[in-house]
This record gives sequence, C-alpha cells and structure tokens, in this order.
Amino acid sequence: MVQLSKREISEEVWDQTWEWLVYVIGVNNTAEGVNVLLSGLLTKTERIMVAKRLMMGILMLSGWSPKAISEELALSVSTVYKLREMLEANEEYRELLTDCFGEMVEQENGGSEGRERIREVREIMKKSTK
Repeated sequence: MVQLSKREISEEVWDQTWEWLVYVIGVNNTAEGVNVLLSGLLTKTERIMVAKRLMMGILMLSGWSPKAISEELALSVSTVYKLREMLEANEEYRELLTDCFGEMVEQENGGSEGRERIREVREIMKKSTK
C-alpha cells in the first residue's frame, strides 16, 4: 500500500514538483534512463502497481474483459473497473497507449501475435519490478 503523508503541500509546490517529475522523465527518454529513474524513485511495490496499471490499460484497449484482466494481473475486479473509468475519462492517455502499443492492441483483438507480444511485455515488466 502506498503511503502518503496527510500533510498537504501548497498548490504552487505541487505544481513545481510535478513539473520537475515530468521534466526528468522527459529528459530520460530512453528505456534504460527511465528504468534507472523509476528504480531509484519507486519502491518495488510502487513499480509493480504502476506496471500493472499500464498493463491494465493495454489489455483493456485490447478488448480483454475486466474479469480476465483481474485474473491475469492479480487485481480485484473493482480495481479494474476503477482503472477502466480513469482510462475512459482520459482520451489523451488512451491515445498515448494506442500510439505506443497500437500494433499490439490491434493484433491482440485479432490474433496470436498480439498475445505473444503481451507475454513479452509482461516478462519485461516482471524483470523491471525485481
């Protein structure tokens, strides 16, 4: 479970902090750079949570049912539905996932090549959360 301080920061501090995070991720736009950043920034539990959220979005766009996603990623069905609502509410995020994983999403809906690519991504995600 992610722990967040109950002490609130000002909106100005939050905006600056978020801007720095986005900047650092943008500057480290290689897989190796982002891996180093996220490994240093997030705990193993947080990396697993973020990876599962990403994979859930890919699977959702690939036409998987919430129940199948729940079973595959070891998430509760209610969590999958909450994340689906977030995905549906954010068109830019859906477009980003489609741009990054579009071929896989299209293949997943129609065939075994997409399923194989999903397995490959799953294995990469497992390695990056160790």
